[in-house]
Amino acid sequence: MLFVLGLHAASATRPHTLTGDVLRLRQAVHVDVRVPLDRIAAVRQELLFTHEKAEGELNLAVGSQTSVTIELAEPVDVPRFLSGTPRPVRLIRVHADDPRALYGQLTRALTQDVTRDVTRDVTRARTAPSPSQGPPPSV
Repeated sequence: MLFVLGLHAASATRPHTLTGDVLRLRQAVHVDVRVPLDRIAAVRQELLFTHEKAEGELNLAVGSQTSVTIELAEPVDVPRFLSGTPRPVRLIRVHADDPRALYGQLTRALTQDVTRDVTRDVTRARTAPSPSQGPPPSV
């Protein structure tokens, strides 16, 4: 019973967080994964109850349930449970108490990041005046 209470307390005091340009996914005290936003290719809200182990996937289920799926453009290293050796992961499924809120915040953060990149590229491309085309042709 004490073990179950400890797991619940760890889940309540160590939630998933989104700060700056990093999504931090945690489960109890043994999983703490930092995912840079620029590595996220797609996010979708989907309720799944079965999860088969597969190479390159991380399932952070609660009660055998996940509610948000995150696909990565580039893998992130996730330490293995007992050995701590890193393994590359390209797909992460997580349980969220409020999956709509997590999906919405991630979507907004990814959209703002893309807008920032486009603005930076446009500004960089327009730093010098356009060259003169010369005098107009005579008729």
